[in-house]
Amino acid sequence: MSLFGNKTIYFIDSENVNDNWIDTIPQIKKTDEIKVFYTEKSTNVSYEKFSRIAEGEANLNWIKCFTGQNALDFQLVTDLGYCVAKGAKDTFVIISNDKGYDAVVNYWVVKGINISRVGVEMESPKKAKKKIAAKAKAVKKVALKSKKKETTNQETKKQETKEQEKQKQEVKKQEAKKQDAKEAKTKEASNNPKTLWKKKPSNEMGYVEAIGRCVSVKKLGDYHMVLTNLFGQEVGTKYYHMIKDDKELKDKVSKTYITNDEQRLDYLVRIFLAFNDKGFKDLQKILNVIKDKKCDSLNNFYKLLTESLKEEKGRMYYNILKGIYGVLKGE
Repeated sequence: MSLFGNKTIYFIDSENVNDNWIDTIPQIKKTDEIKVFYTEKSTNVSYEKFSRIAEGEANLNWIKCFTGQNALDFQLVTDLGYCVAKGAKDTFVIISNDKGYDAVVNYWVVKGINISRVGVEMESPKKAKKKIAAKAKAVKKVALKSKKKETTNQETKKQETKEQEKQKQEVKKQEAKKQDAKEAKTKEASNNPKTLWKKKPSNEMGYVEAIGRCVSVKKLGDYHMVLTNLFGQEVGTKYYHMIKDDKELKDKVSKTYITNDEQRLDYLVRIFLAFNDKGFKDLQKILNVIKDKKCDSLNNFYKLLTESLKEEKGRMYYNILKGIYGVLKGE
């Protein structure tokens, strides 16, 4: 359109074509000029479209028109006539879908002016409505997808938290089980004479404390009997009064008392065998004799020991244990 003119001037009827005129204008030259006639009824130009024009080299002018019936049209035509008068060799383009401008175009064409009207493809209200609805649907779809993803993430996180909590509970359960087993093993070991008796006491006080494990200091008669039979009357009585008169020491000894009857019996026999420098090879046979129902008197105790361990050995063990026979039998 500007092949033989100095420049191209575009006259935009923005009330008629809104901002769709931007898509109609071909490549802009630096010498070209764009006149946008607008009123309050004109649609605002979108930033995306306007930026394409603003970045070009054309001279862009915004002309605010007075309002009234066909007011913008009259002002556009007036400005057009003024420009034709100034530069008849220029190219003039009216961008509007209003065919009323065709009379003006014909008027100038017959006078040799290079002028034309260019229509703009507009969306019908129905098409625009569909477009808006489609956009809204797309937005809603994205929102629903996002919400679904968020819900899925929350459920996944909740499931993961549940699994983690389950694993923690399982770990706690296993740890508690191990702890119970450990405590049971410790308790069993603490009540097992074989475990307690790692080696014989190195001094008399060690034997005194060992006796406190199998003879209750609350039964002072039994306690005195065992002490005097182990150490003799004088030394045994000395240790007896030491424990009896010292509350702190008495409490300390009482805390080591073995609660199981059989284990106390086992431990007490060990004490007397160890004090007399005898090993524990015959320990079980001695315990079997003490537990035998026939062992109901000192005579039968002697008889059963000699029968089980032969005369000489049976007599030896009898002499070591006869003084505490009543304690051994729990009498």
